[in-house]
This record gives sequence, structure tokens and C-alpha cells, in this order.
Amino acid sequence: MQPDLEKTRPSWHWLGALAAAVAYTVAAAQGSDFDALLLADTPPPPSVAASDWHWFAEMAAGQVRNPVGTHGNQRLSLDLQLDKSLAPGWRGVLVNRLDLDWPAQHSTEHSINTLKEAYVGWQPTDAQALDLGRINARFGVATG
Repeated sequence: MQPDLEKTRPSWHWLGALAAAVAYTVAAAQGSDFDALLLADTPPPPSVAASDWHWFAEMAAGQVRNPVGTHGNQRLSLDLQLDKSLAPGWRGVLVNRLDLDWPAQHSTEHSINTLKEAYVGWQPTDAQALDLGRINARFGVATG
């Protein structure tokens, strides 16, 4: 006895629906990849430029005990940084710190001004840069 071929063969309607579902899934996957590529190539929207000026202050108060006696002391530190674009490819950087002590510690000086950085930089290309002035180089953790 031979099996009935009509009953063992899948219906053409189901095969068509399965083919349409596979085609839709492939098209959707390609579309999401294409959308992701478009997103990567689209420049970000313009944002508000950050300020060229940055500053912070530190304040401290304490008490010093020594054989002569006990006296209070206070400290104020002001850090100022200016990083300004002067022209296309040119920038100027100034970083300064002012430390104020009351009463004066270890000398008669009540204030110490420290010029941390002051330089002009020129970048003619993306791969070249030239800086001239006082630069506080930071090499990172791995340098030893």
C-alpha cells in the first residue's frame, strides 16, 4: 500500500507563509543594520559649547598643636584654567593656582602663586601638534 502523497506533502499555503516570514525577518535584520550604519555616519546635533574658563576653590580650617601652644589656621586655594581657541588650529592655555594661609605657615608669606601651565599650541594637521611654553606633562598610570 502506498502512502497518500497529498496527506504527507505540506500545504502550499503554509510554505508560502513560511517563505514570506523568512523574507520579512531577513529584510528587517538588514534594515536594522542599515539603520545602525546610517546612525554611525550621521553627525551629532550641534551642542552648546563649553566655557573656556574653569575654576574651583578649596577651603580648610584646622588647629595646630605644638610645644609652644595651640593656634588655629585657615587655608584658601583658588585654581583657574583658561583653554581658549585663538584661531583655527591655534589655542592658548593658562593654568594658575593661588594658595592663601592665615596665619602664615613656615615663613612670613601668606600667599603662594603657582603658574602651572602657560603655553600656545598649534595643530596644523590631525597628526601633528606643536606646543610652546610651560607645559605640565601628564603621562598616565602606565608610565614608570
